[in-house]
Amino acid sequence: MEQLTVIVLFIAGILIRYGLSADTALFIPLSFILVYCAFADLDRRVIPDEALKAGMIYRMLAVPLSEAMFSDLMRAFAGAAVMAVILIPIPVMYERIRHRRSIGGGDIKLLVLAGAYLGAWNALAALFAACILALLFSFRDGRTFPWGPAIAAGVFFGAVK
Repeated sequence: MEQLTVIVLFIAGILIRYGLSADTALFIPLSFILVYCAFADLDRRVIPDEALKAGMIYRMLAVPLSEAMFSDLMRAFAGAAVMAVILIPIPVMYERIRHRRSIGGGDIKLLVLAGAYLGAWNALAALFAACILALLFSFRDGRTFPWGPAIAAGVFFGAVK
């Protein structure tokens, strides 16, 4: 029931922000993927690769929906590349310094997917929002918290801001 409630809220926010448009057709499937990944991370502490692959395939198939296909494709590539360049070195450096695991591969892949949907600047805003939410969740409980729900909320913020 929780998943359905969150999906309805995500879709309502997207419809309010974009109305019936190509962006709506882009972000509604992303909403399903975000909610699925967030709840999977809460339940099993894993973000399923199948959902991420489906999201990237849909993103590339949705390029023709855009009025400016080439710029939309470049925006998707730039967003994914910026997220990858920022996020991939973090766990490598953290694990070398602290000898502990940091951000998981699924979290990185979900944020790279978000970059493909949002573009570079909105993906950075989503990353910032996800970091703030993750810190709040961690301080509240005093333990590690799966980052998937914070990423999903941050990406939603990046999509509707």
